[in-house]
Amino acid sequence: MGDAMTGWWRRNTVPLIALAVLAPVTAGVIGWNEWQEYFLYRSGTPVAPETEDGTVELAGATWGPIRGQYLENVEGLTLPDGAEVVVAVIPVAPGEDPPSCLAPTLIEQSSGREWSEGRFDLGVLSNPDEPTICDSTATEPYELLLPYIVPKDAEGPFWVNIAPAAVAPQMVQFSIDP
Repeated sequence: MGDAMTGWWRRNTVPLIALAVLAPVTAGVIGWNEWQEYFLYRSGTPVAPETEDGTVELAGATWGPIRGQYLENVEGLTLPDGAEVVVAVIPVAPGEDPPSCLAPTLIEQSSGREWSEGRFDLGVLSNPDEPTICDSTATEPYELLLPYIVPKDAEGPFWVNIAPAAVAPQMVQFSIDP
């Protein structure tokens, strides 16, 4: 029995060493990636409109002014009980190098509760004329159309954060009170 076990260890030495090295390296890479994404986004430096026209110049583009409202007519949408829809519309005028960005988030200022854009959850198909993320190929101005499903107890004002990849950890931050 001892020779059989010794033979097994000998036959599997290389795979066991590879497993002993790759398992912690894989866990470390995944953990680092998740931590870095969380840290960069959470510790971002907000850049809010400081001009009278409500726009922000960041990442080679002009953002805003934002428009926000509660969606009154939700007929035909897949909306959970006790929820409503906040819609934010943000004009984007790209410069020479159009920005790319993560999906903008909606944050309740009083509590920090956060929501992702919910077009798919509402049962609305994607539409290239109504983007929900930055169009890194656009050369002409366009508008981000961002529906957020929020519980009815959510209260404004809200922040809408847009994180252009090229200027991380800076992010565009608009305040809306629909």
